[in-house]
Amino acid sequence: METGNVFIHQKMEDNKMAESKCPVCDWEIKDGGVKVTVAGKEITVCCDECATQAIADHAKAVTA
Repeated sequence: METGNVFIHQKMEDNKMAESKCPVCDWEIKDGGVKVTVAGKEITVCCDECATQAIADHAKAVTA
C-alpha cells in the first residue's frame, strides 16, 4: 500500500532479528514485525494496527 511518502511492507515472519520495542506502543517485536516507511525513514512496528497509527502520527513514530 502506498500513500504519499508512506509505504507499508509485508510482515517479515522468517526474520530472526533480535527482539526490539515497537516505537508506537512499546511492546516487544518478536516476529519481525511490520516494516513501514514514513517520511523517508523505515521503521519496524509490532502489528498492522501500529503501522496504521505510525502513518497517522508519523512525526512521533519516526523520532521514537
